[in-house]
Amino acid sequence: MLGTVTNHFGPDRWWAALGATAASVIWFAGLGLGARALSGLLASPRTWRVIDALVGVIMLLVAWHLATGA
Repeated sequence: MLGTVTNHFGPDRWWAALGATAASVIWFAGLGLGARALSGLLASPRTWRVIDALVGVIMLLVAWHLATGA
């Protein structure tokens, strides 16, 4: 997929591929470091109840928007 997308950049396709690769490395390293930093907070059942409640509210809002066309 990377090759197909970066071919649209013509002669700069190698820079585009390098940028996409660097962004991927930074993204996954950030996820790993973020997970490590938040592991203490996420060990709490109270935190998960709050997260679950927020996800539930967002799901209800999306459902309402889909149902009403708003």
